[in-house]
Amino acid sequence: MLNSLGNRLAPVLPGPRIASYRELVSVGEGKVALENLCLNLVEALPELATEDIADLRRACERLGVDVKYWEPLVNRWSESG
Repeated sequence: MLNSLGNRLAPVLPGPRIASYRELVSVGEGKVALENLCLNLVEALPELATEDIADLRRACERLGVDVKYWEPLVNRWSESG
């Protein structure tokens, strides 16, 4: 799921940021990868598909990522959508 999510979000983030995400996932640091991904997405504020936001939230919840990382993303797109 983490690799698939990274592949879908790669077009909306600069190459080095998605490369860092992929590297962290590859060494078993999925939680840190998701935290960084959320921070990068909050900073970039790209348009995201509802499915991507839902998958990001599920992944974060599954790995125990603190809501402070992903909740601003979920709230932003639920308010704008």
